[in-house]
Amino acid sequence: MRVAIAQMNTHTGALSETCERMLAYACRAQEGDADLVIYPAPTLTGLMVLSDATIDDFLGDLFTALQALAEKLPIPALIPVVVQKDGELL
Repeated sequence: MRVAIAQMNTHTGALSETCERMLAYACRAQEGDADLVIYPAPTLTGLMVLSDATIDDFLGDLFTALQALAEKLPIPALIPVVVQKDGELL
């Protein structure tokens, strides 16, 4: 199995732009005959703290973006997502 590791910097809240870049990395990995692409942990969520008042909206946007990205990826991908709500990791 050939594994590609995508090292990329992202901006918190820029889900659309980040997903486009992630798709480009996956396409490049596929062209290099990779079977799997792995992204860093905070790629989609960023290193941020959200209030409980805004977390639900963000989670909805996050999961919508993740679903759309998953449908477009040309190869399997590992996309870690770490989210905390009400003091609990989700």
